Amino acid sequence: MRRDLDAPLADAPLPAALTLLPFDIDTARLCRELMNHVYADGFGDSAVAFDAWWTWVTTDADYAPELMFVAAEQGRVVGFCHCWRDGFIKDLVVDRAWRKRGLGAALLTMALAASTARGIPFVDLKTDIDNATAQSLYRHLGFRIVERVG
Repeated sequence: MRRDLDAPLADAPLPAALTLLPFDIDTARLCRELMNHVYADGFGDSAVAFDAWWTWVTTDADYAPELMFVAAEQGRVVGFCHCWRDGFIKDLVVDRAWRKRGLGAALLTMALAASTARGIPFVDLKTDIDNATAQSLYRHLGFRIVERVG
């Protein structure tokens, strides 16, 4: 799916109970735990060991820690959006307890705003064809289908 960045972004504030955390090795470990937990529900990658994932992420030429958006509730990571420098959203994960409360939209909007500020013309992401909930969120934020695979 693709979101052209010449259109204005909707307001999507971070829910009041949450704070943003910087993306460092300690926070990244919590993000990977959340990803493994969320993806065990059926959509996304299978469980990945932290050390392998951390090396893969931080050695990629498109890695920029300022493009990793992490939301926490009292220090517990409940949402994570991983955006590459080229404007590709690699992952958007939200803890089940925080779904349908605006967190996914807030994190994704932060990534869109950061990409816009970098002069990126559009942002792409991939989602499972059967993940209607994610597709609905993405369409709501202005994404459109540009290619179907599988």
